Amino acid sequence: MTKVLARVGDKMLGSFLRKQEAGACTECPGPCSPYQGYACRGTVYSTVTCVRYYTCDCGCQINWSRCTYGPKIGTC
Repeated sequence: MTKVLARVGDKMLGSFLRKQEAGACTECPGPCSPYQGYACRGTVYSTVTCVRYYTCDCGCQINWSRCTYGPKIGTC
């Protein structure tokens, strides 16, 4: 029972924490490239660049709280 709870706990940690913090994750090669795209904020349409980090299965997850918005391109 203890091993099952530990595995469930590791999976839960892996879904909430970055790869480096979770400890139970596999080692992923290289850093994730930043997300670059376009976004609508209010009525302003602009470019956006966001930091991405690894999930436990080595997928890259966008950190929406760490984004930089470029100049206005248009309106939404």
